[in-house]
Formats: sequence, structure tokens, C-alpha cells
Amino acid sequence: MGNAGYSAPTISAQHIFDGADMRGPGSVRISQGRIENITFGEAEARASIHLPADAILAPGFIDIQVNGGGGVLLNDQPTEAGV
Repeated sequence: MGNAGYSAPTISAQHIFDGADMRGPGSVRISQGRIENITFGEAEARASIHLPADAILAPGFIDIQVNGGGGVLLNDQPTEAGV
């Protein structure tokens, strides 16, 4: 499957969390599945995706927490052997 006719999305939002601070308004341009550019000031009028005014654009967080396995709960046995 090629990318013919595919244009990288630009997402505009009034509120953008940059991983440390709440900022915005601004726009985030995506290219090949990665953030290519972030601009702050005004939300880009030509963006392909416009988030609602009360939405917050934020990085996706992936929880890699493990509570246990193999019959052991780490809360009950928080030792090197338990892990």
C-alpha cells in the first residue's frame, strides 16, 4: 500500500500539552507517523484536523506497568525474586 494521494495531517488545538507545560493555541504537523513540526501562536486555519475548543492535544502515554505474573503479585512480594 503506497502513500499516493495521502497528505500528512496537521492538527490544530487551542490547548497543547508539550510534555511539561500547557501551551497553545497551536498546530502539530505529522509526517510518516512522527511529529514533524509544532508551532504556537495561532491554530493553523488550513489544518486538516481541528480539535474542539475544550480539547487538549497531548502526547500519548503508554503504561508499561506490570502488576505480576507467574502466580506472583509484585505488591505482595516486591523483591528481586518476586520480579
